[in-house]
Amino acid sequence: MTIDMTELKTAVKSALHAGPTTIVFKKVDGTERTMKCTLNEALLPKRELTESNRQANDGVQTVFDLELNQWRSFKWDNFISFEGTM
Repeated sequence: MTIDMTELKTAVKSALHAGPTTIVFKKVDGTERTMKCTLNEALLPKRELTESNRQANDGVQTVFDLELNQWRSFKWDNFISFEGTM
């Protein structure tokens, strides 16, 4: 069965915006990591809006790690699974 990456990314991002989501991915060093994270504005820390010269990278997803209280990211190529709260 072939997974459509566009549909997968849409589903994961929807879950992240809805609330806490558990993401499983392979780290750069090859170990597997499970991260409880979100993109839900109500759960994010207050931050100052600043301009960034960084270009968006569609191969990487930035999320807020709810256990470390820090911004983290994972590569979509290393994505394994997710489970969102409904």
